[in-house]
Amino acid sequence: MSSAVVLVATLISESERVISLSNTDQWDDFSAREQVRQDLIKQLDLRNVNLSEQQDQELRRQMQSLIALNSQIEQICAQKRSEIVIELKKLDQGSKAKKAYS
Repeated sequence: MSSAVVLVATLISESERVISLSNTDQWDDFSAREQVRQDLIKQLDLRNVNLSEQQDQELRRQMQSLIALNSQIEQICAQKRSEIVIELKKLDQGSKAKKAYS
């Protein structure tokens, strides 16, 4: 089996693990696993890869899955970022109110 196919399969597994961590609010672990995943993505080079027809079809299927998982991770990150911004604004407002009454 091609190393590219194996690497994409590993990326899919890592992506699913990252999503699972977000679903259980394990954000420190999420961040660490996401860094591992990003490092793997940087290793992915599909130029000059010689694949059989069957391997090519499998790789295309895997890449479609990986793209869908990446989109899901992007949505999770955007949602969490929005939640953090809201919390920071609340903290800032509370700090300003406290200073106003001090």
